[in-house]
Amino acid sequence: MAYYDISRTHIGTMKQLGFSGIFDAASCKSRIIYSQDSKSLGNMAKKPLVFFLKSYELDLGTIKLVAQGKGAFAFPISDFTPGGENSAYALSRKLGMARLFAKACQKAGARIILCSMAQEEFMAPSVRELVFFGGLLGIEESISKQAITIAHLYLGKE
Repeated sequence: MAYYDISRTHIGTMKQLGFSGIFDAASCKSRIIYSQDSKSLGNMAKKPLVFFLKSYELDLGTIKLVAQGKGAFAFPISDFTPGGENSAYALSRKLGMARLFAKACQKAGARIILCSMAQEEFMAPSVRELVFFGGLLGIEESISKQAITIAHLYLGKE
């Protein structure tokens, strides 16, 4: 299987971590949408894009629109790392909301992409760690592996 990651900046090749390719989010910005939450996606939800959310508040209508439009929701592991404003309580609350959101995506048929959004190579997780991260979100191992293979379908060539 070919595994792909999405990082914040170009951080080079990460073959030693098990990835076949890395996509630089900055160079793919025409195919990536950043939003506060799913409710504010509007008409963009009907397009085959990758959606990064700051908040994982449930909006089943928008999730269904993204599923119909063949889009995908990205779950970056960097959103769940401690530091800055992220207290342990805030992280655990966000993780709980992300678990519910991921389950709703699976039920509605919306695709999920697991990625790192790493800023530096030393911050990047391995493929195995992203699969474990999927487990924290309540995603089965086989679906987690699929969620690491589909970024190239949306972001094209690296």
